[in-house]
Amino acid sequence: MNGSLIGANFNTQAAELMANLSLKVGQNKILISAKNNCGTTQKEIIIELIEPTPPPTVVITQPNKLPLNTQDASTVVLAKVNHVSNENDIHVSLDGQHINFTYSASNGMVTVPTALQMGGNNLIIEVENESGFDKATAELIRSGIPPKIHFTNRSETTTFRNPEVIVVNSRVSIKGYVSNYTGATLSVLMNGTAVNFSYNPSNGIFSGSINMINNEVVKLTFSALNQWGKGAKDLYLIQNIPGSGTGNNSGGNNGNSHNGNNPPTPSGSNLIKNPPTNSGSNKSGNTPPKVNTTKSELQKNIDKGDIYFNAKRWSVSKSYYEKAVRLDRNNVHAKNRISVINVKLRKPTSSKPAASSKPKTQPKPKTQPKPRVQPQPQTKPKTPNTTPKIKGK
Repeated sequence: MNGSLIGANFNTQAAELMANLSLKVGQNKILISAKNNCGTTQKEIIIELIEPTPPPTVVITQPNKLPLNTQDASTVVLAKVNHVSNENDIHVSLDGQHINFTYSASNGMVTVPTALQMGGNNLIIEVENESGFDKATAELIRSGIPPKIHFTNRSETTTFRNPEVIVVNSRVSIKGYVSNYTGATLSVLMNGTAVNFSYNPSNGIFSGSINMINNEVVKLTFSALNQWGKGAKDLYLIQNIPGSGTGNNSGGNNGNSHNGNNPPTPSGSNLIKNPPTNSGSNKSGNTPPKVNTTKSELQKNIDKGDIYFNAKRWSVSKSYYEKAVRLDRNNVHAKNRISVINVKLRKPTSSKPAASSKPKTQPKPKTQPKPRVQPQPQTKPKTPNTTPKIKGK
């Protein structure tokens, strides 16, 4: 074979020749010769060996890391295949359903555009030929986006040191919405305590109202949770009603309040600074949040009343407090000060016993002194000169 002598078995009874041949790729020339007493003969045959097709292979090249985690709704998967004749030897499925792909015979690349459902998606690429079979799988996980809190009627950027100032004396409403709300739940804490808010899971819109204490910071924590994560946002509010709870009120309840997890917040005259009064003022170790310090006409009258009160100028101080009461009939501070001043202006009869035993007499009216007339010196009357005068001619 191919010019080399090889061994063979010859069955004389059946006149058959048998040999095991190791063929090379391409043509193999086999020459068989036989002879006897009568002569020789030979026969030549050619066997062509075509290189056998290797088993197919497939390798996913994109994404380069599996499993894939993405928030995108679609992705493209690339794979390299070998030893296939055409695209009929390739099969692609996503979660058991055949999907379309493209195959380039020039470079053996398979391109699979893939639409992803939320959660896990299982992609399988299979190849086959006459020599065998191969497949590659890819787990494609589409993750959702965590929810996010938004306010529509309140500031988005409040802090404890810079809360949103509320100037209405009523329940305070908060409205907003949750983005990426699919499957999300909402919870709200007010100073660490759960409060009820209306929430629509079909559109993510929420709303609610809260009661506030004047000049006290309130912290609201909104939390939205879905299977992909949690979104949270804090909202800080402070109620500051002009003319309410200002000044130092000895008869009111303007002390500091400690509410929930927040430290006590300053109230009363600690937010709008007044001159110190005799009743003292409660000092807070916390720096008060920044609020609108523009004083109203009511506050100006209270401030002036406090100044003259400290100076013990009772009548002047009372006039300013009365102006404040005319502006706000419920202002306890001004009313209390007027009561104190009325006591100060009232003169008790038992305080001076000596003076009370003797009735006061009206002083005699002073008379205007008569003008003094300077006496004229007595002069002797002039006697006429009786000496006749001689007139000259």
